[in-house]
Amino acid sequence: AIKCCGLVLLVGLSTNHIQGVQKQCLELNATRPNLAVPRVEVTLYYESLCPGCRAFLTQQLFPTWAMLHNIMDVKLVPYGNAQELPSGNSSFTCQHGEPECHGNMIETCILHSVGRYSAFPVIYCMKSAANVLDAAQPCLQLHVPSMMWDSVTSCVKGELGFKLMHKNAPKTKALSPAKTHIPWVTINGPKEWAQPNLFIIHPPDSMIITQVHLVLGTRPF
Repeated sequence: AIKCCGLVLLVGLSTNHIQGVQKQCLELNATRPNLAVPRVEVTLYYESLCPGCRAFLTQQLFPTWAMLHNIMDVKLVPYGNAQELPSGNSSFTCQHGEPECHGNMIETCILHSVGRYSAFPVIYCMKSAANVLDAAQPCLQLHVPSMMWDSVTSCVKGELGFKLMHKNAPKTKALSPAKTHIPWVTINGPKEWAQPNLFIIHPPDSMIITQVHLVLGTRPF
């Protein structure tokens, strides 16, 4: 591991990319030595069973947050292309069927129950598993052992879960520009910088370089 901007970078990046990050950190230390490092807010709008969402979260977003969490806040909004229903036994329809609606509800309730900082490793654990839904309880017990699974199931089966999901709906619909696909990423607010392809079309470690550029106040691409 190497130290960079007061952060520990785990071994796993190529030598060229590690050197690139080190260079950016040196520039940061040289040009802004007396200023507090600003936090960058990254919001992911996603679906619990979306293959692209799972890949982005496990291969790019979580590894980046693990290395840069001191300067990076991550917000997760499980909803994506779901639709609210005016009536009926179910309040939502989801792109990947009822299991995805259930998964969205589970992850929303976990986020509410333990807070987004503690919930992120749980959701990463779920997304890394072969079966996202089956992994929910063991992942919660592994990463937040103090939280009882019954609390999550009470949220999922009760009114609270639906209320939380109905809050995710307007958050997603308020995106400007509107999302064109899922996953959808915004940086520092839904209207300040929305570049959905910024990370998806670049190598997995490009998000790390992007974060350092944002701290420096420069554009990465």
